[in-house]
Amino acid sequence: MKNLVSKLLITLSCFAFLGAFLSGCDATKKANVDKEILSIMQNYAQALSGEVSEITTGSFEWYNSSEYEAYDGRDAYMITGYYFMASGVSKSPDVADYFDGWTINYIGDGFRSSSTEIIKDRWLCLYDSYLEQDIPEELIFGYSDENTDEENERIDQLWEDFYAKVTYTMEVSCGKLPEQALLLRDFNYDLYGTKNFDDGTIRGGNLYLFENEMKKDDLYFDHVVVEENSISLRNYKGEVGSIDNKSCTDKNQKKHDYTFKFYWDNNGIVNFYEGCADKVDFDFAVTEQGMIDTLIKKTGYKYQGNENHKRVSYYIDSVMKNYVTATIYDLDQDDYNASNILLEKTPQGRKTLFEGVGYSIDPDTCEELFQHDHEITEFSFLLTCPRG
Repeated sequence: MKNLVSKLLITLSCFAFLGAFLSGCDATKKANVDKEILSIMQNYAQALSGEVSEITTGSFEWYNSSEYEAYDGRDAYMITGYYFMASGVSKSPDVADYFDGWTINYIGDGFRSSSTEIIKDRWLCLYDSYLEQDIPEELIFGYSDENTDEENERIDQLWEDFYAKVTYTMEVSCGKLPEQALLLRDFNYDLYGTKNFDDGTIRGGNLYLFENEMKKDDLYFDHVVVEENSISLRNYKGEVGSIDNKSCTDKNQKKHDYTFKFYWDNNGIVNFYEGCADKVDFDFAVTEQGMIDTLIKKTGYKYQGNENHKRVSYYIDSVMKNYVTATIYDLDQDDYNASNILLEKTPQGRKTLFEGVGYSIDPDTCEELFQHDHEITEFSFLLTCPRG
């Protein structure tokens, strides 16, 4: 993997941490300064063991991970922002503990390195970690179908002993995304069918169709191309779609800002779906996570668990229509006791439709949710609800 350091064009290193930045450095005033970003980077850098560099400003390359389908042919975006590096790190804190309310995507993970994208309000942070030691071949090739249970347990122990002693080089770079960089997490539309087509939504690249007899599976688009007057979508299965900057009138004679078309194959028959669309600024993106107070502030959710809110976190599992589901983790309890919540966005604010351990939901609650909106039971933690 190409080392991120070789890609960084460091232009300034006049401050070590946030305090030095605030004390005044004329050159930094020209940068797109965000005190929150610098504060997060400072706090995270101070929590790392090992030798930590100064925080500097510079430019780095970023390849939109939502376009992985064309990985080798993508153009890099040059992003100006902030950077620091740490070496000899034996332990690193969880990035989710510092990037509260951010979307965290683990885009690469392996024996020797890992990469993470952390995004919020068009701010992007890249977190790269590189193992500083060579991995013994005995560990890489140690597992085998021919091994006995005792042999595999011995390899497990060798891995555990190895990772207990290793150190890492870590690089963190943050900057503002350019306007032309379209993120799937921000790609949200409400869809209104024309003619005999029903309504639907797109949330983060996921297309959900409702009450549509042609529907077999929900569609997911992982590649987005921004053109002059339209946005084109596709996925690895050849399913395609477009949203055009053209006004449209739906079957109820209501006007909308955009027109859409989608095509997909259903057992050899080409299905299509078309109509009108409006762009939606959705409050959440899947994989967003943070501390419970952030969720309370954004939704008005009335949490009644652990009084020490610093020990409680949330993780956004899915979004659909005006619904969002999240898992609530109390760090003082086992993860198996994590609770699920289902929130609906209404004109009066967020309403809690369900709260509890979803996989043990009772039949009466299932029926109540089904009657409210039968699509609700498609959320993963409600899959134990009876069907039919």
